[in-house]
Amino acid sequence: MAQELGGILSKARREAEERDAQRRATKSGLSYIQLATLPVEIDALDLIPEEKAKAAQVAAIEHKNKNVVLAVYDPADPATQAILKELEAKGLKIKIVVASLTGLRHAWESYTFIVPKTAPITGRINIDKERIEALKKKFERGRKHTEAE
Repeated sequence: MAQELGGILSKARREAEERDAQRRATKSGLSYIQLATLPVEIDALDLIPEEKAKAAQVAAIEHKNKNVVLAVYDPADPATQAILKELEAKGLKIKIVVASLTGLRHAWESYTFIVPKTAPITGRINIDKERIEALKKKFERGRKHTEAE
């Protein structure tokens, strides 16, 4: 009985959260999107680093050519506006949709599927100066230890 009641309350909270997102969208003159039921394009998500997306409560969910759909919690938030300007500076056309925080969390879970970028294979080896100095010191210690024996 308690478990059923908990499930009912949880469902009611989720529905209220989605209704709130719908109200915010209407108030802003934007479209509403229920992200919890939609797939997110990984390439789109990769346009914004995860930390920045979470801090601004946004997620790029679709990217086709120069068009990007950006789901936001609060379109008027300064952090959201900063990300909009960054994307527009890259020549992207942004369509803003309003989502619930639960929906955005669902989208952010997809960051786990983004493959980290690696440096291109060039046939060269890059060793920084700190690494060379550390190797020199290690070599000198080994040589002094060998000479002492």
